[in-house]
Amino acid sequence: MANYNKYGKKLVIGQDLGPYNAGPEWIWTYLEFKDNSAKTQTTVRSPTMMTPMDYWEIQVQGFHYCKLLSPYRALEWIYIDSQYDHNGRKSFEEKRREAWLPAPLRAAWQLTSGAVNAAGDQLKSRVSKVGTWWTSVTK
Repeated sequence: MANYNKYGKKLVIGQDLGPYNAGPEWIWTYLEFKDNSAKTQTTVRSPTMMTPMDYWEIQVQGFHYCKLLSPYRALEWIYIDSQYDHNGRKSFEEKRREAWLPAPLRAAWQLTSGAVNAAGDQLKSRVSKVGTWWTSVTK
């Protein structure tokens, strides 16, 4: 616990995401972990799905869904994940990648992974727009 207090990136609970009132949209939206610019804290946000009491589908009226961070995952954050940015520790994935990739390939890997993440964000944005449209049609 001393290392977490001295070096660890603090985990902060943020505002909920959503509501994602189209079932698949909520199912495929995961907990969001975002670092601040100084990498001293990470904000975790959960997607929510809420249905009003007068929802057209009687079986799901008044439901509120959210995704939880398990106690085990919180402990894993405290003892392992929070230490990577400020305590000189590297994740297993970083160590593995550095062990077999020469420097030019490592740079290309970083560029490619950034492009893939950007493409995924664009796709998620489009899916969100469809979910918003579907929610407005089904009200």
